[in-house]
Amino acid sequence: MIGLTMTDRPRQKVVDIGVVREAGRLARLVREIAETTEKVFFTDHAVRRMRERGFSDADVYRVLRFGSLQGDPWIEPEGDKACKVVMVRRGDRTAGVITIIIEPDGELVIKTVEWED
Repeated sequence: MIGLTMTDRPRQKVVDIGVVREAGRLARLVREIAETTEKVFFTDHAVRRMRERGFSDADVYRVLRFGSLQGDPWIEPEGDKACKVVMVRRGDRTAGVITIIIEPDGELVIKTVEWED
């Protein structure tokens, strides 16, 4: 880095601060959209992982409706906003649902489900 100033350094893991600031709005939007199951779509990958990991669709809806965002939201390669929603199942493990938010259509695409431990 000899001869370079701080402004010349390559940027790594740059986060869109606008998305970070709207995390609360996205959490409310996920909860609101998840109230209407017809607006929630599961990828084939998510369905496979649900079977492998013992998740039901009711588990996923419960996480979306009552869970909280974990970490910062991000932008998917297609340009849609995404986030991880997590919730501790009563007396059980913490479930995580990777969710893509399709705006302005008001739909959710479930990318995958996972255990957080």
